[in-house]
Amino acid sequence: MINNLINFDYSVLGIRGVKSWNMVKAVQNAASAGTYDMYTVPAGKQALVLGGIVLNNGAANATITPKIKISGNYYILGYSNPVNINNTKGINNNDQPWFLNTGQIFAVTTSASTFNFWLNIVEFDDTSTINAVYYPGLVSGNNTIYTCPANKKAYITGLKGAGGFQYGNGLIITNETAGNRTYSAYIVPSGGSAGSSNQVFNGVTISTGISSLGNNTFPSATLNAGDFIVVNSDSSATKQLAYLFVQEVPT
Repeated sequence: MINNLINFDYSVLGIRGVKSWNMVKAVQNAASAGTYDMYTVPAGKQALVLGGIVLNNGAANATITPKIKISGNYYILGYSNPVNINNTKGINNNDQPWFLNTGQIFAVTTSASTFNFWLNIVEFDDTSTINAVYYPGLVSGNNTIYTCPANKKAYITGLKGAGGFQYGNGLIITNETAGNRTYSAYIVPSGGSAGSSNQVFNGVTISTGISSLGNNTFPSATLNAGDFIVVNSDSSATKQLAYLFVQEVPT
């Protein structure tokens, strides 16, 4: 956990703009299978979930899936983790950094009963230059998921997960629809439109229940004011989420 905190201070966000950070915890007992809201980011705060521990003291092997709740809807944040009977397992963000904004909720879904969960979280004022951009509810066709604000530049960045693993520079898409989905993405200059000249990846298939790891497919680009990012989906089915991390600085 000390390593995680060091990554938070220096590697994840840097020191610029991070104020009044504090370590907090969240604890949950799951008496039955289902989805449990574990932590809500307070007003005026952002939060980084460093990871957690889960104990399966039930009667069956099960899986644990991390989720985010946005506007009353749940979206997967990472792969499901198998936890066998009478086992304790670490659930961390090696593969996906869990960065939440004010009002967003970190939740877990368990496929069986009798689990105990503990989360370790860093809260800090929402004045940092890092912004987690979530776009829930992708629809068929082009979706503009982020536009660089006026008088700013934006750098598409990555975060370090537990143990110092660098989770890439880029876009993350999660698919919890009934089938596999196909996506394309674009970084479009201000006043332009999505097309072959600004396409970043084309026709990437993401299986149902899986999140893409975009570090090899999406660049650590710099956007000028008015530049925007587009994700194209082949479906309007519910439970599709796109998100990325950007660092915005004044020009």
